[in-house]
Amino acid sequence: MTDITNTSTPLSQPQSLPTVVKIAVEEYLRTIDTSKDPNIYEKVLSDIEIPLLTFLLERAEGNQCAITRWLGLSRGTVRKKLKLYGLNG
Repeated sequence: MTDITNTSTPLSQPQSLPTVVKIAVEEYLRTIDTSKDPNIYEKVLSDIEIPLLTFLLERAEGNQCAITRWLGLSRGTVRKKLKLYGLNG
């Protein structure tokens, strides 16, 4: 199994994750009408969870137990999220 920290995609300028997320969320919210979308939290959360879970599935070579350790979530929660987003694990 590959180490979660072993990545081949370097950032052009290292920034903290909160900074990157803040910038991305601000840009995203500028593109939608927040007065008409009552589910902004769920949409943003799923837009973050999907690439996170996809990345971890690749890193773990499909090993859900590794993902549960990395995220600190129960196996049932990880399985539920994978199924919700249509990800195979």
